Amino acid sequence: MYYSEHYRSSSSVLKDNPLFNLILIAMNNNKFSSQKYKLIMNMTEDMNIINSIQYAYNNELKHYKLFKKIFRKLTGQSVEIPDPNIKINNSIIDAVED
Repeated sequence: MYYSEHYRSSSSVLKDNPLFNLILIAMNNNKFSSQKYKLIMNMTEDMNIINSIQYAYNNELKHYKLFKKIFRKLTGQSVEIPDPNIKINNSIIDAVED
């Protein structure tokens, strides 16, 4: 799981709250998926594939930003999930299937 340094140093009240943890997990999943879509788009020059994946990429970023706003409104604190270290397959087909 990818949590920011800020979150790690925040009060235990935040860390122990299931709702906040679910928001952070969702943010982590959105960040991971968006980064993976970005890598997949960079694997091809086929605009049909890029356009199809671009929608999913933008959607993940939109959800990440929405969860970030929700977290800030609930806690008064800002949180940023660091970019994950993603290893991608050599084949675009394998990457999409994964």
